[in-house]
Amino acid sequence: MMRKSQTSNNSIKCPVLIVGGGLVGMAQALALAALAETGAGNIVLVDKVVFTRNDAARDLRSFAITAASRRMLARLGVWDKVAPYAQPVSKMLISDGELDQMVRPPLLELPTEDSSEDGKEAAAIVESHYLLAVLKARVKQDKRISVIAPDRVTGVERNGGIVNVTLEKNGSLSTRLVVAADGAKSSIRRMAGIKTTDWDYGQTGIVATIALDRPHKGRAIQHFLPAGPFAMLPLVGNSEYAHRGSLVWSEERREARRLMDLDEAGFLEALQLRLGHQFGEARMISGPQAFPLGMTLARDFVAPGIVVIGDAAHRLHPLAGQGANLGFKDVAALGDTLIEAQRVGEDFASLTVLERYQTWRRFDVVSNAMAMDGINRIFSNRISGLKQLRDVGLGLVDRFLPLKNLLTREAAGETGRVPALMRVGDV
Repeated sequence: MMRKSQTSNNSIKCPVLIVGGGLVGMAQALALAALAETGAGNIVLVDKVVFTRNDAARDLRSFAITAASRRMLARLGVWDKVAPYAQPVSKMLISDGELDQMVRPPLLELPTEDSSEDGKEAAAIVESHYLLAVLKARVKQDKRISVIAPDRVTGVERNGGIVNVTLEKNGSLSTRLVVAADGAKSSIRRMAGIKTTDWDYGQTGIVATIALDRPHKGRAIQHFLPAGPFAMLPLVGNSEYAHRGSLVWSEERREARRLMDLDEAGFLEALQLRLGHQFGEARMISGPQAFPLGMTLARDFVAPGIVVIGDAAHRLHPLAGQGANLGFKDVAALGDTLIEAQRVGEDFASLTVLERYQTWRRFDVVSNAMAMDGINRIFSNRISGLKQLRDVGLGLVDRFLPLKNLLTREAAGETGRVPALMRVGDV
């Protein structure tokens, strides 16, 4: 068991209890650690999986970390340790085609740098297990954060301005605020009575790590195929494989089951058909892993004494790789909201303060969710006339510089209200 926060139901020992030790939960603990300096006790993080999981069962996903998210991770003391494992993305090449096309020329080419005055910052691809390991080490080092693991919350009850939390293994404790970072099937969200809107895409996501014969030169590709988008994200090479890539492959559910049942040679043949030969022959390093694709949106992001963030608030289609970045923006926005309220003498856990966070994040999240849903539906079909319109539209975007710049700024996390932890310059 990790170190335990000594708490009781008779006195407040932690200002904030975070449930879930994934990327977003750990980042949130670090972002809110300053609240512990008020004398209210340490931030407490309860986790049932990440802090005890064997690395052999590691998540094979990779994340496209935007320039804004990089700045936040740097300010949390994480990015310098992550950087050696982060592959800068030189450009994103987007194409729309059929499975049997031998060549799929890009219809849209997006740069991946932000427009900060202190120099260009490219988006970077980082494998999930590296980012998790660095965040975990950083959380363990921070004496303002106490970790209870493995454990899970079995009950949440609000009594006035206090939230009493029951744990499965370690008794109970009291807090001012519970932050739910416990994933798309969040038990805290359910206990809070927050309803969701859900879509099932009938698609399966397939992830794998592959070796390439030829250098990727930092290029990320995304092919929109009739069954769903297929992406290859460039990874940093290592001593064993000089050129590595991460696959994010969406496929119709029945076909995905067939693909997952193939032997390695058969799977590689299907993979190569979608990847093409611009990077030479592909070889398997790790995987494949499969998971169902859908969308889940919390109808509310807050309830009295509770706030939901990350996948607990929004699970999107992975086609644009924005899931982790939206979660990190939640982290930074909630940190801004609570710490500023505390600074000016407000009750940071009051519903009035929490609703400011909800107002801030709701439009950004819902607009991103609808955009991802729309893009997936428009591109994942076999309607020939619609394909021609898509191709014309992508070509026009590629030539219309203002719109292309807007898309680039959106991909860098530079649009809308940017939290202090993510802004260029001093916080």
